[in-house]
Amino acid sequence: NEGSDRPRKYTGSGNTTVLGGTPPFCKAIAGYVGFLFLGNTSTAGVTFTPLQIQYSDDHDVDWTLCDGNTLTLDESPGDIRVLRVYNRLLLAGKSDAVIVIRWTGGQTRFVQEKIFDKGVIAPLSWQACGEVGHIFLGSDINLYITNGTQTKPLPFNVQKELQETMSITNAGISVGVVDDDQTTYHLFYSTSTTDTWLRGRLSYNYQS
Repeated sequence: NEGSDRPRKYTGSGNTTVLGGTPPFCKAIAGYVGFLFLGNTSTAGVTFTPLQIQYSDDHDVDWTLCDGNTLTLDESPGDIRVLRVYNRLLLAGKSDAVIVIRWTGGQTRFVQEKIFDKGVIAPLSWQACGEVGHIFLGSDINLYITNGTQTKPLPFNVQKELQETMSITNAGISVGVVDDDQTTYHLFYSTSTTDTWLRGRLSYNYQS
């Protein structure tokens, strides 16, 4: 989601349609503990608030702003690019950090913590890999795996293959795909600055 449209829903037939309640435009989206979370939001789709998350528990009816339905991820100045759920955690990938959001309930509702001081350069590279965690392409052009507690780089030989073949200029358009049956993460990426096609492929078995 690049912020060019309001969040949409599919009702089971026909085309998709915009959610009710006039939700904001956003650049990241995830469902978590009964709420729909929208990150890096904008009222009209022009000026975005890159550190803000808005959420609603009645997301097809009411997006009226009120006390308690916004979060500001100001542990770092970078913009929110990805929202993903891992077990009982909501992971927010920013351009310069990874933030964990935990549901606590009560008046506080959520707490947040920065767990990694490098960001996400390619939002579509971030993919869930079973129970082992989520893999993403970091802002330093290395692949990392996180479980919300620890964030580790993938093995050296994986990183070496990527560094030798990837076009750094086009790193941001890289796309991750997971084959659950083969427990394999594939990263498709551009190998040339003049080539926008994702001709490169790196594959990593996250179980073995």
